[in-house]
Amino acid sequence: MEPGDLNYWRAVELAQFKAGFLARTSHELRSPLNGMISGLQLILSDLCDDADEEREYVKIAHDSALKLVELMDQVIMVSRVEIGGQSLKMAAVDLDILLQEVFFLTRMQAENRNIRLVVPMLEEEIEVIADMNVLRQGLMGLIDGTVGLMDEGRIEVVVEGVGDRAYVGIVADPVPGLWCEPLVLGSEASGGGLMLSPGFRISMCKSLLEGMGG
Repeated sequence: MEPGDLNYWRAVELAQFKAGFLARTSHELRSPLNGMISGLQLILSDLCDDADEEREYVKIAHDSALKLVELMDQVIMVSRVEIGGQSLKMAAVDLDILLQEVFFLTRMQAENRNIRLVVPMLEEEIEVIADMNVLRQGLMGLIDGTVGLMDEGRIEVVVEGVGDRAYVGIVADPVPGLWCEPLVLGSEASGGGLMLSPGFRISMCKSLLEGMGG
C-alpha cells in the first residue's frame, strides 16, 4: 500500500471509528441521564418513605452523574484523536499510558457485544519509539475491527518485553475469520458514504503499524 493511499485509508478508518463511537455513546448517555432524572424526581415529589430511601436515590443520581462524566470524558478524548501529517513523528511513547487510553476508547464497543476486553496494567515502565497518533489509531483499529467480527468472547492485549524490544499482540477467543469485502458503498453504508469492513480495517491498521517498523 502506497503512503498516500495509507494516509487516505487512515482518514476513512478514523472517521468511521468516531462516527460509530459517537452513535454508541449517544445511546449510552440515556441510561445515566434517566437514572439521574428518576432518582431526583422521586425526591422532589416527596415520594420517599424515609431519609434512608431518600439517600438511596441521591446515591443513584450521584452514581449516574459520575457515569455521565466518564462518558463525556470519552467523547472529549475521541474528539482529540487526530490523523496528523503524512510524515511520522517518532518519539518515546509510554506504552502503559497509551494502552490505557486505547482501553478507555474501545471498551464500550466491546461491552456492547458482550466481549470481555482485557488490557494489562504494566508493572514497569516501557517506552517505545513510535508516532503516538499512528500507534494509538493502529491499536484502536485492530481492537475495534476485531470486535466487529465477534458476537461474544474475549479480546486480550498482551505485552512481552524481549531485550530492548517490546511486543504487543491482540488475542481473540474465539478467533474470528479475518477477511471480508473491504468496502460497503451507497445505501448499505451509514449516511450513504464509504464504510470499511472489519477485516479490511484490521489489515489497514496492521499496515499502519508495520510502517513504523512494528
